[in-house]
Amino acid sequence: SARSAFFYFQEEIGMNELITVKDDGARQFVAARELYVSLGVARDFSTWIKDRIEKYGFIEGADFSPELGESSGGRPGIEYNLSLEMAKELAMVENNDKGREVRRYLISLEKAWNNPEMVMARALQCSPRFISMMALRKSSSRTWLFLINCARKKKRLQTLQNHSIIA
Repeated sequence: SARSAFFYFQEEIGMNELITVKDDGARQFVAARELYVSLGVARDFSTWIKDRIEKYGFIEGADFSPELGESSGGRPGIEYNLSLEMAKELAMVENNDKGREVRRYLISLEKAWNNPEMVMARALQCSPRFISMMALRKSSSRTWLFLINCARKKKRLQTLQNHSIIA
C-alpha cells in the first residue's frame, strides 16, 4: 500500500509517528489536512491551503497533487497530497513551536530514508519486480547484465542476513 513501506521504515528506526508519511515507491508525501491539524492552524483548511499555494508559488504535480475527497452528503472537498519539501516549507512558515517540531521530524525521516543502507534495501526490494517488467519488454543485453548482477547481489545479501553476518 501507499503507507506500508514508509510506515514500517518508521517503526524499524524507532520513530514515533508525529504525522503520517506515505510513499508511492518513488517519493514520500503527506496529507495536507493532517499537516494542517498537526500545525494547529486556526483558519479554515481550504482557505489556508489555497493561500499557501498561491503565496509561496507551489506547483501542482511537483509540490502537491489535489484529489477529490470523500463526500459526506454534499459536494466532495479537495484533498491535497504534499511533497515532503512542501510540507517542510509549510511547517517552517507557520513560525511556531509546532511547525518547528513537524519540520524537524520530517527532516529526520528524510535523512534516515535517504541513508545508503536504506536506499540499497529499497532497491533490492524492488529489483525482482523490475526484472520481471524488463523481461516482458525484452530489453537490451546491457540492461539484462545489470539486472542479473543486481539479483545476484540481493541473493548474496539475503544469504548474509540469514546467517546473521549482517543486520
